[in-house]
Amino acid sequence: EEKAAAELNKRIDDAIKNKQYAEAITLIDTAVATLNPQMAAPLNFTKFTTLLTHVDEAKAMKFVKEWQLTKPGFRGSVGGIITNTPGLSKDTYLYGINILKEMVDNPQPGHLMYNFIAIAYTHMNDYKAAVEAQEKAITMGKQYLKEGKFAGFVLPETIIEYEAKLATYKSKVK
Repeated sequence: EEKAAAELNKRIDDAIKNKQYAEAITLIDTAVATLNPQMAAPLNFTKFTTLLTHVDEAKAMKFVKEWQLTKPGFRGSVGGIITNTPGLSKDTYLYGINILKEMVDNPQPGHLMYNFIAIAYTHMNDYKAAVEAQEKAITMGKQYLKEGKFAGFVLPETIIEYEAKLATYKSKVK
């Protein structure tokens, strides 16, 4: 079964690389229906990202909302992909933002979640909200450093990077 799964993953990757998105989605759906259920979550995440970034935002969101009801995990990844993808609708960004807000410190480090939330707001040209989210990311990051929480996920360099982003966001507030 592992060999079959690896072969299928390669076929899916090749289809995506070759911009054969319908083929990739068909392969994923077939795999999800036939392979070990544990394989389904990563495959469905690939389906979501393929739909979102290459096919159709509305189809992607319809799929992800139904899929997430099955509690497959990958919520942080779904929120992260949405908030980091330019050119989506406000509703889609808000969906991603809400996922990330739910995950702050449970289990994801809050500073990472708020950094992604700030990015989503920049995609919506809401720099005031981006500033607020980025300030939260910085405050949380500094607190984690002080407490030694989320070691490896927050470094002094992280704070410097976040502060540079904050300055950029502030410069764009009208």
